[in-house]
Amino acid sequence: MTFMKLTAFLLGAVMLVQSPARASEFIPQFSVTGTGRVADAPDMATITLGVTHQATTAAEALAQMTNSSSAVFEKLSPFGIDARDMQTSQLSMAPQWERYKLRSGNEGQKITSYVASNMLTVRVRDLEKLGPIMDAVAGGGANTFHGLRFGFAEPEPLMEKAREAAMLEALRRAKVIAATTGVELGRVLSMHENGGGQPRQHMMAEADMASARAMPVASGEVSMSASFTITYEVLN
Repeated sequence: MTFMKLTAFLLGAVMLVQSPARASEFIPQFSVTGTGRVADAPDMATITLGVTHQATTAAEALAQMTNSSSAVFEKLSPFGIDARDMQTSQLSMAPQWERYKLRSGNEGQKITSYVASNMLTVRVRDLEKLGPIMDAVAGGGANTFHGLRFGFAEPEPLMEKAREAAMLEALRRAKVIAATTGVELGRVLSMHENGGGQPRQHMMAEADMASARAMPVASGEVSMSASFTITYEVLN
């Protein structure tokens, strides 16, 4: 039975509960939660990298960061990555302060330099290009590596399988509990999805791009999970 059919069946059972005559009547009940998880080989990856430069003046730091960012985009150009799969974010400029002693003995602060940085997120839809892309951006201007995760371009079909598995697990658990306790299951009183999704798979949390460039990359499998809670009426 598919997820859609299971949902339709259980929703039909829930509809039977909406009887005004029994709205205020106490109904013995219990709830079960089922979790479903399915895994498959990913078909895309997301790289998060950065460009950071420090200079004496803010204008110089910004210019260096801009030039390096442009170099990264130039390195990515031959790989045919769509504009929608590249996004710049977290552009920042921060002064660097240094403490010094005043003649009075107190401490003062002065700006010694400025740090300009930004982050670039790149979605790679052809995993065979992942290694070459990382090599290219590491040698083309990016100097910080914030993470790599694998995923799916179209996650919904796999997510639907996870939901189906979660619902079937909840049904199985309900039958086991009923058989063990000697009670009879009645109607489905309610059901709801508890959430779930695709866990992030960061190969590295943060490093310089030289380390990321030398890192071997294995995509493995990515799992999708879902969870359903179903409440049943207890007949005896």
